[in-house]
Amino acid sequence: MRESVLDRFDLRPLIRDHFRSMQRPDSSPDWSARLIVVVVPLAVGVASYLMEWRLTDPSAISGASALIAGIMFGAFTQLAAFRDRIEGRRPFDATTKRHFRETAAHLMAGALASALEAAVLVVASGIRPNPDAKLDRIPTCIVLALGCYVLILFIMAIRRMYSAYLRVFDNGQYLRSDKARAKRRREQLQEQARDHSAIEGVGASGSPLRADDI
Repeated sequence: MRESVLDRFDLRPLIRDHFRSMQRPDSSPDWSARLIVVVVPLAVGVASYLMEWRLTDPSAISGASALIAGIMFGAFTQLAAFRDRIEGRRPFDATTKRHFRETAAHLMAGALASALEAAVLVVASGIRPNPDAKLDRIPTCIVLALGCYVLILFIMAIRRMYSAYLRVFDNGQYLRSDKARAKRRREQLQEQARDHSAIEGVGASGSPLRADDI
């Protein structure tokens, strides 16, 4: 595959993988998740514009956005290192690999969106008529939409990473509730009691061997 000089600036492969990685267990596209990722941030942005919301302290949000971008990028590097260490010891099935790939795509897309959010805040804050003025409506709706988008990606990445962890170390099993564990324990004790009673019954009904039986 030939690469052009500007391929390093092409983010389309990341965006495509980000959306294509959202699949159902049978590897079919998960359209509900894709719609949520797109529609909810757009709805938040449109609602903020129609209701004329304006941010009062964009500098604090810009710092938080830049920090989140660094955290998500750092989480991606940790995820790659974790998979490199573990995959050689514990073979991954197709579902686990898909969860790791989806988590990586969401983290990178979230880092990119957070960086873009910080850039919008910095530029919009710099062109305000005075430092105490509120942010304009359009930058506000863009920032809120991107923030909602990053939050959704963060939730999805956490959920997929936890699922991958369980599949690697605990066969994909979640912890039972206290009631379920207590019920299972009672069932085990009852089964052991029945087995013990059956053994005692067999021993009590057996007759001792006589010399002429040998």
